[in-house]
Amino acid sequence: MKLSTLLNPYTLSFYLKQFLLLKKYRGRLHSQGFRLSWEAMAEFTIDPQSYIYLGRQVHLRKGVDIEARDAAAVHIGNNFFINKNSSIIARFGITIGNNCMIGENTTIIDHNHAFHNPSETIQSQGYKGSQISIGNNVWIAGRVFIGAGVHIGDNVVIGANTVVTKSVPSDSVVYGKIELIIIKKNL
Repeated sequence: MKLSTLLNPYTLSFYLKQFLLLKKYRGRLHSQGFRLSWEAMAEFTIDPQSYIYLGRQVHLRKGVDIEARDAAAVHIGNNFFINKNSSIIARFGITIGNNCMIGENTTIIDHNHAFHNPSETIQSQGYKGSQISIGNNVWIAGRVFIGAGVHIGDNVVIGANTVVTKSVPSDSVVYGKIELIIIKKNL
């Protein structure tokens, strides 16, 4: 890179912003290079003992929320793009491969509240879940939900408004209609 390019105020600001972000999380946020770009209101939440690892060329649009909780790790590969108001929330672990794109208003969450004991509040029962893995070259369209324990192979397209609760093999296109199921329990 030319010295004149490095001394450009925009370039200096870009690299300083990344340096300060990495310093803020004191070793819990790792980036393979200074090619992380994020828009206003994109946030990281990283608990102690948790980590977020970012590859090269990662772009986060406004309103993106990436969280690592309860000693979990989030691994995101190279050439990653996530659109507005999407969330990645890990308590057990989430891995996303290289060359992946995620549409707006998408949620990837590896846990749910435990509710096995009716004599306790749901809040006090903790969480249950399992790791999520997403392969390379995956396009996840807008308004998609991916739940605990899902493994998505390479070269997969997931259509808009799809709820993914089962694993998806490589080289697949997945889309579906969400159906409302009401379960009544006689007390």
